[in-house]
Amino acid sequence: MSPFEPAQGLGRKDGIEVGSGTRVKRNWGYSHNDEMQGSNALNLALSLGFGALEIDVHLKRPYDPMPYKTHSHTHKTDKSPPVDGLHTTASMFEDFASLPDEEYTLYTGHTDLSLTGLTLWDQYLGPLMTRLDGNNEGRKVGMEDKVVGVYLDDPLAEVAIVIDMKSDGDSTWPYLDKLLQPFLAKSYLTTYNASTSTLTRGPLRIIGTGNTPLAAVYHQPNALTSKYQGQDQSQSQGQSQSQGQSQGQGQGEGHDQGQGQGQGQGKSQGLGLRYIFYDGPLLTLSKKGKIDQTAYGPAAEFEWTASICPMASDRFPILDTVGVALPSWNPIVASLKAYTDEARRKGIESRWWGAAREPEWVRRKIWEMQKMGGVDWLGGDDLVDLSKWLAEQDLKEIQVERT
Repeated sequence: MSPFEPAQGLGRKDGIEVGSGTRVKRNWGYSHNDEMQGSNALNLALSLGFGALEIDVHLKRPYDPMPYKTHSHTHKTDKSPPVDGLHTTASMFEDFASLPDEEYTLYTGHTDLSLTGLTLWDQYLGPLMTRLDGNNEGRKVGMEDKVVGVYLDDPLAEVAIVIDMKSDGDSTWPYLDKLLQPFLAKSYLTTYNASTSTLTRGPLRIIGTGNTPLAAVYHQPNALTSKYQGQDQSQSQGQSQSQGQSQGQGQGEGHDQGQGQGQGQGKSQGLGLRYIFYDGPLLTLSKKGKIDQTAYGPAAEFEWTASICPMASDRFPILDTVGVALPSWNPIVASLKAYTDEARRKGIESRWWGAAREPEWVRRKIWEMQKMGGVDWLGGDDLVDLSKWLAEQDLKEIQVERT
């Protein structure tokens, strides 16, 4: 049986009838949708059962006409962020009862030109909190009750929220971290306890991409996190372990990066809980990851595992070759499969980005190529078309099984 669950009830593209009045289970569709769907992005994706949503965020002040800085898939910086010297000055961690600059907030939009004043909380996190609270009404915090996820018809399904940091990652990190605290307190987040190598699944898994600082993910939690968290870190850890939907030795966790890659490096992150994960490099997962010494912690060298990057992605490496028919084996698919197989061996889910979106037949042929190449997540901006395609593939596999 394919991992691609059928999205049912596909109707009109305006969102009114799409997925309504039918059972909606999580599928393996990856929604890169804010630029395409606007304020309806979240509702449309959830009505179709998407299992992953990518959200582009920019750090700015409400009265700024443009973000102070924007990047995409790069860690370079060109001017000082609100917290000057975050990645080099350890003293900045000494006392943060509040955010570095309360005037800044996280706005959503693919580019600075597409920002409309919608914040990450108003457009995505707030509605998700409301939905999860409603699904878990009557559940007592601290009890062993299972946490119900986003989809009532698929209550234990985990949904990935992928935050693409377009602004400077070190500056963005504390603002995202603070927004996540209400979710952490209610056990709505998947967490990883580095000291016990225990993965506790929750309704949402937060994954950082774009300019997300790898060092912050690796050494999380750090002093900055615990200062403005408003509660003892050990309490959060205990709540998340007791209230999560399942616990266990997650794939690859036993070889977590904090277990000493020589030179006494990388041990600090074992003190607490990781709840922001990293979008790893799909093309180079076989190579060790490296981080320099920063204010987050010491330098480290580590193996890529699901405990730090449960998802890995890269630009789709096939730019021009899209055959009319794809044989059961060809060198292109074999090349893609080599990367996805390496990710799967490490317990990491794979996805490609940057593939052609138009015309429709090309888009669908690329999805077919990626699926044959073993990818886990299929991304798209036309959410209705992707959902229909996933349902069609699932139906084909059911028919094959019955013959």
